[in-house]
Amino acid sequence: MKHPKYTTSDTGLDQSEYREIANPFCYRRFFRIPVCFLLPLFTYFMLLTSHAHATILTVKKDGTGNYTVIQQAYSASASGDTILVYPGTYFENLDLTYSLKDITIASLYLITPDISYIHNTIIDGNHTGSCISIRNTGNAKIIICGFTIQHGSGYGSDSKKGGGIYVFHANPEIHNSFVENNIADFGGGIYTRYSETFLSGCTIRYNRASGGGGGLLLSYDASIIFDPQIKCNLYLNYSPYGSDYSKTSYCPPQVIIFDTLTVINPDQHFIYSFDEYNYPVNDLTISIENAKIEPVDHDLYINPIYGNNENNGLTPQTALKTIAYAYHIIASDSLNPHSIYLSNGVYSPSTNGEIFPLNGRSYVSLIGENRDSTIFDADSM
Repeated sequence: MKHPKYTTSDTGLDQSEYREIANPFCYRRFFRIPVCFLLPLFTYFMLLTSHAHATILTVKKDGTGNYTVIQQAYSASASGDTILVYPGTYFENLDLTYSLKDITIASLYLITPDISYIHNTIIDGNHTGSCISIRNTGNAKIIICGFTIQHGSGYGSDSKKGGGIYVFHANPEIHNSFVENNIADFGGGIYTRYSETFLSGCTIRYNRASGGGGGLLLSYDASIIFDPQIKCNLYLNYSPYGSDYSKTSYCPPQVIIFDTLTVINPDQHFIYSFDEYNYPVNDLTISIENAKIEPVDHDLYINPIYGNNENNGLTPQTALKTIAYAYHIIASDSLNPHSIYLSNGVYSPSTNGEIFPLNGRSYVSLIGENRDSTIFDADSM
């Protein structure tokens, strides 16, 4: 059986993304009425009058707005203000810290529900820290809406946490955003601690963590509230445990609601709640409507030189390229164990894009062609 390729439409969105991201839920969250009946000018009016002294601050790369840097606009804002960010790539590590002011930071999608604004309004962490850090903001209402959040590397002097978004002692809302291609030690996409975070219509994908929680990690009295109507997507993230979602038992039981997850019936490889001794805890209620991939109930073959992760991996001639991806798609249990066969070669981040540490699966054997020629090399990791 050939597993499905991840095709996209001309707009760069797959069907699950169309279902969720096309809904103008930023409006809905603010106004609680159908957005299709709201005109942009009316939206501006509502933003201006929702707070006695609210101001709309504009951020434009070309210098024609109030600011060219989002951080500067935030520093100059007052409680109740809206920061409206025009399309462009903003190389920033946005720091929303030690402030009790209510603030909305949004792309033009907030006033015109055009999906292109999300893809073209980018907060890029430039691999120098979290893209957005929200810390010690108390009960302030902080809303982030309509961005692509990418290339973050996490907050912290010791271990790096929250590549895309780091949340600590805060209660933010994240709407209608893509959190993708971020890395960290913990919580590659989003890390949250002592906080309650609301997620609506977000897609969290292609993030990695070397410790745990490739997509999301909840630590110490943290909760994530998933919008049950405008659902999120969480898929194809990677870490040594809980590739998509990971939670410690110091957090309360969680209800997880997604439109699309990597697989329809996730095991601990994808979603993992654990106690202080790293034993699994059954305290998650999970609702998933769609899957990104269909698991392959078959032995798989890997070739680091000639393989391709778009192959089906069922024969040496149609081998996959990376072990990490094979672990993602293989299906096995005690009644149907399987093996992953590795061709000779070097498996490393620099040669075949291998991801370490590997997230092994129960009832899956990893078998090399030759002990001296099948080499794992973590490079400088």
